[in-house]
Amino acid sequence: MDDGAAQFAQSIDEARDAGVIDAETADSLKRFNVDKSSRSNDVERLRVFSGFNDFFVVVASVISMVAAFSIGMTMAAGVGPLMAAVIAWLVLEVFVKKRRLPLVGVVVAVAFSGFLFAAVSTLLLDWGVADLLGLSAGAVITAMASYAAWRRFAIPISVSTVVAASLWPLMLLAMAALETREGMTSVLFIFATAGIAVFCYAMRWDAADRSRTTYKADVAFWLHILAASLVVHSVFTWLTSLLETNEILWISLVVALYGLLACISIIIDRRALMASALIYLLIAAAQVFSDSGAVKSGFAVVALLVGLKLLLLSVYWIPVRRVVLRLVPPRIRDLVPLAT
Repeated sequence: MDDGAAQFAQSIDEARDAGVIDAETADSLKRFNVDKSSRSNDVERLRVFSGFNDFFVVVASVISMVAAFSIGMTMAAGVGPLMAAVIAWLVLEVFVKKRRLPLVGVVVAVAFSGFLFAAVSTLLLDWGVADLLGLSAGAVITAMASYAAWRRFAIPISVSTVVAASLWPLMLLAMAALETREGMTSVLFIFATAGIAVFCYAMRWDAADRSRTTYKADVAFWLHILAASLVVHSVFTWLTSLLETNEILWISLVVALYGLLACISIIIDRRALMASALIYLLIAAAQVFSDSGAVKSGFAVVALLVGLKLLLLSVYWIPVRRVVLRLVPPRIRDLVPLAT
C-alpha cells in the first residue's frame, strides 16, 4: 500500500474509533479507495502538468534561454550555451525548487543538460582539445551537473539525463574504434546492449513502486523512454540493412520484433516500448509499399490496421494484461504492477 492510501486508511480507522462512522462504512470506504487507486494506476499516469501556468512558464523559459543563447553566441565560442544553461538553472531554482511546476522541470532540466554539454564541448574544442576527448569530457561534466540537479530539484527526468550523459563517452569510443560497415553493426549492438542495461535499471525503479504512486514511477518512465530509444533504433537500423538482400525477411523480422516489444510493454505495463516500435513499423511499411509502387493505399491500410489494433488494446489493456501475466513466471510477476 502506498503512503497516501495508508494515511487515508489510518484516517478512516480514527474516524471509526471516534464513532463518526461505523465499521461497515469504514471498510467500504477503504475498499473504494483501493479500487480507485488501482484504476488510476492502470492508465499509467505521468505527473508533468499541474495547470496552464506550467505551459506559460515553459514558453517564457524557452524564450529566455534562446535569447541568452543568441546573445552569448555573439561574444565567444561556448558563451551562448553557457548563458542559456545558467538561465535554465535559475528557472529551476524559482519554478521547480520553490513553485514545484512539473512540466517546467522536465523541459528546463533537459535544456540545462543539453546547453551545458554544448557549452563545455564547444569550449574544449575551441581550446584545441581533440574531438573525442572534448566531447567525452563534456558528457562527463554534464552527467555530474545533471546529478547535482537531480539531488537539488528531484526532477525524475534528471536521472535519465545522468544515464544518457554517462553512456555518451562509451558510445563515442565505440563509434571511433569501429568506423567500417562491419564495425557499425558492432556499434549498433553496443547501443542495443546499453539500451537493455538502461531497461534493467528502469525496472529496478519500477519494482520499487509497483503501485505507481510515487516519484519512482516517473523516474522509471523516463528511463524506459531512453531504453526504448536505444534498443528500438539500434535494432531497426540493423534490420534496415537486410532490405538490400531479402525484403520479405526484413518485414517479417520487423513485425515479429514489434510483437515482442508489444508483449514486453504489456507485461511491464509501460507503453514507451510499443510507441517507439510503432514509429519504425510504420516507416518499414512505408518503405515496402514505396518499392512496390502502392505508397498511399498500402501505407494507409497498414496504418489503419495498426491504429485500430492500438485502440482495441487501449480498451482491453487490463484484461489482456491479466491473460499475459498468467503466462509469466512468478519471479517476473513480482516485479511488475498487478493486473487489477
